[in-house]
Amino acid sequence: MSEIRLARELARARLKDLAEMKKRLDKMRVSLEKITEVQIRCLARIEEEEERSNQLAAVLGEGDGDGDGFLSFGILLEMAVNRLTQ
Repeated sequence: MSEIRLARELARARLKDLAEMKKRLDKMRVSLEKITEVQIRCLARIEEEEERSNQLAAVLGEGDGDGDGFLSFGILLEMAVNRLTQ
């Protein structure tokens, strides 16, 4: 293979590689946009739940001081369900 032909083939191969890199980057961009959209929806949902929980806590007041704040939501929910089913 002549030097000129080798140089041409190198340039062609490099352009092909660069085009493939662009395609991959575009796929990454699309995926990141989807992830960001889901992240925004999740954050909005968390903020809504936070607001509702704060409103409920304000309505219920501080209580009698029994709660030490160390029980998880899941444990407290299970306790509430058990009381309701008794």
